[in-house]
Amino acid sequence: MKQTLTSWRVIQAQQDMARQNARQALLVIQQRRREQAESDAFLPLQGREGQRTRSTRLSSQTGSGDS
Repeated sequence: MKQTLTSWRVIQAQQDMARQNARQALLVIQQRRREQAESDAFLPLQGREGQRTRSTRLSSQTGSGDS
C-alpha cells in the first residue's frame, strides 16, 4: 500500500509540474505574440515584394526551401 501511495504522489507531482510548465509556455507565447503585433503595427509596411508572410518566416526558420 505504501508503494502505491508513493507512486501516486510522484505521478501527481509530475502532472502538477507539467501543468505549470504548460501555463508558463502559454504565457511566453502570448507575450511574444503581443510583442510581434506591436512590432508589426509600429514598422511601416514595405512593398509586396519586400513583405514576408508568416509562412515564409516559418519556412526560413525551419530551412524549408518551398514557401
